[in-house]
Amino acid sequence: MELLFMVSITNALTRFAYVLNGWKVVDQRGSIFVLRRNNTTMMCHGIGTIYSIANKDDYYTNNYWDLFAILPGLYERPRVLMIGLGGGTIARQLSALYSNLELDVVEIDGDIAELAKEHFDIGGARVIVGDGAKFVKESDSRYDLIILDAFEGSKIPKAFTSQDFFTDSYKLLSSDGIIAINSIEHTVDMGSLAKNYKTFSLKTQLASGNSIMICSKRMSADQIKGRISNMHEAKESIKKAYALMG
Repeated sequence: MELLFMVSITNALTRFAYVLNGWKVVDQRGSIFVLRRNNTTMMCHGIGTIYSIANKDDYYTNNYWDLFAILPGLYERPRVLMIGLGGGTIARQLSALYSNLELDVVEIDGDIAELAKEHFDIGGARVIVGDGAKFVKESDSRYDLIILDAFEGSKIPKAFTSQDFFTDSYKLLSSDGIIAINSIEHTVDMGSLAKNYKTFSLKTQLASGNSIMICSKRMSADQIKGRISNMHEAKESIKKAYALMG
């Protein structure tokens, strides 16, 4: 009873803090809030963790999500698996930017999946409510790109930092496939991936303190940089971020 009371007080204070900053709380499930201010919609966990942000006038966010959005352009007919939906910022970007995209998204939290569908435009994404690690182990689908953006608090769940997960992912990827990971402050042990992948990291102002890992089955850093630099639709800030990838 005391714990439930404390959670209730925390949620009430969180709502008050957002309202003070001009946000309107449009929906809430437990500690997950959907907020709107002018043309921007945001999904947050409590007051400190932003899961997604979307401006209806622009698909780009000038934040780390944009670094994932360019990667399907490496492939002619991209088949993409996302683990972790949040409010669907990346799903919205990919659906808008690539007309020939196949996109599956696995989200373990049913409430988050419902809020994303109700309040965010996630395009043609097929959303699967379930465990991402289990999906990767059991799926017989094939993907060019796997995007991992899943967290418990500020850490990636252990299931996604195990050698088993990367071995299972390797089997799901096409011959020149990539896993792209939001790995805040290197919470993923890069050394454990070296057995199977070429691993690179992106650390730019665009990543807002996040460290984006690129794990490639076959393509070298120079090959990835070269293809992205030739993408006419790519923003210069994204091209510059990948130019510094190493």
